[in-house]
Amino acid sequence: MDEEANWKINLDTTLITDEQSRTIEALVGRLGMNNPQQEDIWRLMDEVWDEIGLNNLKPDQKMLEQFYSHSVWVLNSLFIEQDTLSMSHRRAIRDWIEVRADEIRRVVDFGGGLGTLGIIIGDVGDHISVDIYEPYSSRFAQSRLQQKENVQFIKELVGSYDCLLAVDVLEHVTDPLKILDEMAKSVRPAGYLIIANNFSPVIKCHLPGTFHLRFSFRFLARLMGLSRLGPCVGSHATVYMRTPKQVNWVWIRVAEKISKVLYYPLHVPYFFYRLLSPGQIQ
Repeated sequence: MDEEANWKINLDTTLITDEQSRTIEALVGRLGMNNPQQEDIWRLMDEVWDEIGLNNLKPDQKMLEQFYSHSVWVLNSLFIEQDTLSMSHRRAIRDWIEVRADEIRRVVDFGGGLGTLGIIIGDVGDHISVDIYEPYSSRFAQSRLQQKENVQFIKELVGSYDCLLAVDVLEHVTDPLKILDEMAKSVRPAGYLIIANNFSPVIKCHLPGTFHLRFSFRFLARLMGLSRLGPCVGSHATVYMRTPKQVNWVWIRVAEKISKVLYYPLHVPYFFYRLLSPGQIQ
């Protein structure tokens, strides 16, 4: 896989199967360029989504597992690590944690993929331990942690964390509020959740059933006992703190239904606002 210019694939093929190596080589060939943009990676991921036969209005769980285990996600992570904007967002999250080293010792990266964010946070120092919760972690991803004694992949959330990270996770799941509740419960009282969402149809694996949360996520998060502290400056993420508030699921599900009903009336003016004010809304 010989790529030139700004797009370099640094992949130890001894850590992946021959089939995975051929798949990644074919995917790089399908990009057909030396300097792809994020939209090009999304297009490739959409093609894989269609090839598997997924329907984002009614996704099949086994097909989802096949999709999220596909080698295209390795390619996506390698792209992120060479993309200036993507890495600046992740370094901003790392910096936010680093200045709070006295109160943040245990961190979990929920849906951490290849471990990019977990690794750079682990580099802050040995006083921080980082768990990467990734149900679809590969041998290649795990091999990247061989020299990282304070970073590890896990299959289930363990104990109580000082800080949880969830970067571009909730738009991929069928019940984001249930997952958000699981996230919150894994964080100690007065602990932090740094969450970045993209409830938009930029890629087919962003499930349309989550898009209403573009307008209501802050409100629903508050109902679930999360106090919004503000943006994580320099990134597309928002910082929340877990409060002692009791979660009333009856009210949450009612609010969720109202949010879904209001989505389309709100979406039309939002669309025109985005059209007239590009780059003003995140």
